[in-house]
Amino acid sequence: MKDELLQDFMNKLEINEKVAIYRNKEKGLMYPITLAHLLCRVDYLELDEKEINVSKFKNIITDKEYKMQDCEKLIPKSEITKKEEDYFTMTKKKYKGAKVWNVSNQLGIHTTYENQEDAFTLCEEINEKVLGYIK
Repeated sequence: MKDELLQDFMNKLEINEKVAIYRNKEKGLMYPITLAHLLCRVDYLELDEKEINVSKFKNIITDKEYKMQDCEKLIPKSEITKKEEDYFTMTKKKYKGAKVWNVSNQLGIHTTYENQEDAFTLCEEINEKVLGYIK
């Protein structure tokens, strides 16, 4: 269940007004799920190479190759100067990273996009479908 893309997970659901039933006969799984757990969110992430590998390992983002781009983040100036008095002074650091949008539900099932529009489209489609059963 957790290793599936969000779209594949949604295709294995039988939904009614009160509950959804997830069935995966290949793996021998069946779970009842409350409808609120199916509502999705979109998170924007900027990840460097190490963060990408950790996120893939922890199953936070989809395991695929990501296009690396120029990114900036705020860091304490002390990371550059190694002086303790610079700890509370912030500066920008440039690095190579991936810009991704992670669409996930409250169960942790997710799909990761490198395009904001695709991520929001999927999220809105799923939420519209689920909210249609909640009313």
